[in-house]
Amino acid sequence: EPDEDEAESPWVCALKCRQGARSTNYELAGLAMTMYRPGFDFVCMADTMDRATYLHGRVHYSYQRWPEGIRTPNYSSKEKTQLTLTPAGGTMRIMSAAAEYAGVGQSPDGFHGSEVGLWRLIHPADVWSDLQPALESRPRAHCVFECTPTEVGSWWHDFCVSAKNGGSRFRYFFTPFFASRIHRKKWEPEWHPDIEELRLLDLYGEYGGRITPAWRAKGIWLTMEHLAFRRRALANNPEFIRNPNRFRQAYPLDDISCWISSNATIVPDELLERMHTQVVPWEGGPWQQYEAPHPDGLYIVGVDPAGFLARDHAAFHVWMANRGREVQVATYAAHTEPNRLAKMLVEVGAQYNNARGPYK
Repeated sequence: EPDEDEAESPWVCALKCRQGARSTNYELAGLAMTMYRPGFDFVCMADTMDRATYLHGRVHYSYQRWPEGIRTPNYSSKEKTQLTLTPAGGTMRIMSAAAEYAGVGQSPDGFHGSEVGLWRLIHPADVWSDLQPALESRPRAHCVFECTPTEVGSWWHDFCVSAKNGGSRFRYFFTPFFASRIHRKKWEPEWHPDIEELRLLDLYGEYGGRITPAWRAKGIWLTMEHLAFRRRALANNPEFIRNPNRFRQAYPLDDISCWISSNATIVPDELLERMHTQVVPWEGGPWQQYEAPHPDGLYIVGVDPAGFLARDHAAFHVWMANRGREVQVATYAAHTEPNRLAKMLVEVGAQYNNARGPYK
């Protein structure tokens, strides 16, 4: 609901994890709104009618278990694809994004777009272009777009970035997988955390550098039980073993590393061109620092090691990877044996907020 000083109802852009119950939660919120508002029209749209019907079934399941003394009577117990609450309530119905002109002729009071980034038969931008004028003209209309992460540069990725930057009616919300109680398993006594799990605890544990004050105040951080869930998921899913990035996409730790690159390219050409033009000429001593670490900086290190024969330079570059701030912050080049270079990388990486990167 809007704040008292707001003229319009805020809309929601929710980036979520798999099996976090977000789709169900938004549908049940729609049920509560529809229950006592005469004529209220709430629409849920999924990529197919079968998926929308499955999600809508949870609404009927919940409605049937509301105490009769407080729930609005329904028009018919035989309804499957909608729920009509009369006379004191409204109607909840479903639509498929696969239908041609799915958004044309619609003027709902509440709209829930489920897994919008995965709509394939009709592009979500086309559906939203049809729906947006009707919702925009209604200051009290409610709108929720939610989905798990998709690919970098996809419509859903750009939509989330825009909502996160602010300035629109959408409010951005991100849910890491460790915010859900479902994603917990028993950490066996004989288990010991590996290097990657220790790194994740350093970043996302109770005192991790990437845990926001708001999350910490709510007790949201990575625990051993979440790592046990991750360990079991990696062991049970061959795709997660082959490509761990898929796990970060399905069960994101943050809203930056969860987006995967498309098969067409790993680094966009325009980003490579921008980084190429921003490289600082190397001169002077072997170690050059151009910018001190920033507390909110996300850093990567590109490394070209050398062998023990010292026939060529070992080198590495440190880059800030925050969107819109991709700049070179430090560089090193000298005849350096691998063991010493490794120690330097550990020290520099720790200095730049546990920076990681590609090693040649």
